[in-house]
Amino acid sequence: MIFPLFVEQFLLMLVGLTDTLIVSYAGEAAGHAGSQLCMFSILFGVVCNWGVIGIAAGMGIDLIIRGAIFVRRMKSREWTKFQVI
Repeated sequence: MIFPLFVEQFLLMLVGLTDTLIVSYAGEAAGHAGSQLCMFSILFGVVCNWGVIGIAAGMGIDLIIRGAIFVRRMKSREWTKFQVI
């Protein structure tokens, strides 16, 4: 009589584990995509030896590139054609 309760709790634990893994993998993927654009800060700040000014310039370039990607995606209206079901 108590065995089905253990099975149910085990299955609920697996659902929670899966949800946690999916969120962590999505966060990791987003982090890797963002780290590619952070290379401008390293390039200007460290390699070019510009210091804090170079890091700020790299962050500005990063912001401009991300903004351009966002504007392009919004203008294409491709995101409105996505259907879940």
